[in-house]
Amino acid sequence: MDDKVEVEALAVDVEEIQAPPHVVRMAKEQDINFILSSWMKSYRKTVLIRDDRGEPWNHSRPCKDEDYYNGMQRLIAHLAQRSLVLIACAADDPDTIYAWVCVDEHRPRGALVVHYIYCKSPYRQFGFATELMRRAGYQIGDEIIATCWTGSAHHMKARVKITYNPYLLFKGN
Repeated sequence: MDDKVEVEALAVDVEEIQAPPHVVRMAKEQDINFILSSWMKSYRKTVLIRDDRGEPWNHSRPCKDEDYYNGMQRLIAHLAQRSLVLIACAADDPDTIYAWVCVDEHRPRGALVVHYIYCKSPYRQFGFATELMRRAGYQIGDEIIATCWTGSAHHMKARVKITYNPYLLFKGN
């Protein structure tokens, strides 16, 4: 088989991939442990900047694990109480979570404040994050303010108006 035909066949297969049947719902009390765990672990692994030698450096690495997890647990629990948290889950099992988003319900200057978006690895590229953002009120052209900056947020800069403001995490404290 020549390369061109193989590439065209692959393109057809990729186009046929669809997200698993799912629904979007509000977060429930029993979801908080998954939200806490996935947020803390994935954000802890985020590489945000490079050091003076150009090596990746994680902003939270110098923080002791105990301090990081205790602080983040308090912060996330507070945010979950005052924010809109939406869950994309299996249509036939609402406890099987594919992705979630935590956004502020207030929109300073009309911008959507996104605290965090998480999608389980096997379910990335199905459009769950896009759907959750839309359900949270995002419309094409809206500004997004990210309070937790990740590699994904950095890459979104090419497609959407996104800025970083971690101080909005502490609103109402």
